[in-house]
Amino acid sequence: MRRYIIDKITDGYAEVTAHGLNYNYDDRTGKLSIWNISLFMDGGEQSVERNGSIYASPKLQSKASSFVQLKQVLKVEPSFYSYDFMSNISFKITKTICKPGSSSLVTVSKMFDKESGQLLVERVVKFLRIDNNTRRPLQNPAWLLEKYANMEASPSEVLKNTLPELPKEVIKYRTVIRYGDMDTNFHTNQSFYIKSCFDCASAASLNKILVHFSGDICWYPVVFLSVDFLGESFPGDEIMIAMWQDKDDISRFRFYICNAQSRKLLTYVVCQLELNRIGHDKIISNL
Repeated sequence: MRRYIIDKITDGYAEVTAHGLNYNYDDRTGKLSIWNISLFMDGGEQSVERNGSIYASPKLQSKASSFVQLKQVLKVEPSFYSYDFMSNISFKITKTICKPGSSSLVTVSKMFDKESGQLLVERVVKFLRIDNNTRRPLQNPAWLLEKYANMEASPSEVLKNTLPELPKEVIKYRTVIRYGDMDTNFHTNQSFYIKSCFDCASAASLNKILVHFSGDICWYPVVFLSVDFLGESFPGDEIMIAMWQDKDDISRFRFYICNAQSRKLLTYVVCQLELNRIGHDKIISNL
């Protein structure tokens, strides 16, 4: 059975049915991790792009130009974590584009339980069109701006925010980017940064550094994630993650990721976790 079935493609909108979930081998819970939720939705969206396009992307992307992510925001309903690879479930994934900016394009994707209609995941992604040689922004063509001028404005979540000042006391974690972390455009895949943040959080939690959270952090469901992509990285680069827990909201964590040698800032990440764990017994009973 095909994983993704395209139900509808129109100008500016698409719907896809996704049957079941992948076995999440790289998360200790067996559930979809937050980065794999994003990649799972990517699969549905890429199936649309390979069978048509909701915004004529072949005209906008070529050997000379491409779109890169500037920001991604994910909101997850906690009940989503009740599903795993054994669940007999189908999802409806929708994708809509927003009114384009001069060089940017924003998409809003949603994933529903197809039977109940419950909204489970919402993802907003802001892309920047760039020149592949200079890596500088490229203006969107006039036909694109005119064609989608009446689409809804971009959600406030992807507006540019002021970055917070780095606290004096942070938790630090280092890792190295591998060739296996590259995507098809030879960019460091967005999942690497998110996964590295949660490696840092797991190390802090297991070392009993965090308030409230203990043991492996992966057992606490992620209900909100925001990632600002600020710079590029390459295989062999050592990166350093600086993490801190909000004093006013202990469920919220913030991360700066930078190149360990140059100190160039690469990403800023904010996540919010549920305060209650996923039950271990629910996982084991399905294996």
